[in-house]
Amino acid sequence: LTKSRQKIVDSMMAGINKKNHPHYYADSLVNADHSLQTLGKIDSLLKVYPDDHLIYLSKGDWYYKNGRYYNALKEYDNSAIVAQNESPKFLDKKAQALIKLNNLNDAINCYKKAAELNFDYNYQLAVAYELGKKNDSAIKYYLLYSKSYPEEDRVKKHIDSLYNIKKRE
Repeated sequence: LTKSRQKIVDSMMAGINKKNHPHYYADSLVNADHSLQTLGKIDSLLKVYPDDHLIYLSKGDWYYKNGRYYNALKEYDNSAIVAQNESPKFLDKKAQALIKLNNLNDAINCYKKAAELNFDYNYQLAVAYELGKKNDSAIKYYLLYSKSYPEEDRVKKHIDSLYNIKKRE
C-alpha cells in the first residue's frame, strides 16, 4: 500500500475494534456518508479483507443509495461469488436493484429463490408480482405469507383489495 492509502487503512482499522468485523464498519460508512471518499474507504477495506463477502454487499449498498444500480448489481454478484452462495439477503438486495432498473422478471426470479430459502420473502415476491400487474400471482404469494403471519391484518386487507380489483377487471 502507498503511504497515503496506509494512513486511510490505519484510520479505518482504528474504527474497528476486536468486537466488530470489518463489514460492520463498511455498513456504518455507507449509512453515514454517500461521498466518493466513503467508496474509497470501502475499496481499501476490500484490499485488506478480499474474502469478506459482506463488504461487497456494503459496496453494492453504497452504489444503490447513490442510484448506480448496475454497479450495485455487480457488487452484489461479487458478494455471491466470494461467499460461494446466494443468501436470501443477497437475493433481496439484487432484486431491489433490478426493480429500480425495471427488470421485474429477474427481480421475481431472485425473490423466488429467496422465498425457497426463507418463506418470509414470499411477501417481497408478491410485491414484485404486483408491480408487474400480475395480481393472480401476487395474491398467491400474499396468501402464502399470510399463512405464516395470520395476525397481520394489513396483508389480509391488501389481499381483499386485490380480489376486488380482479372482480372489476
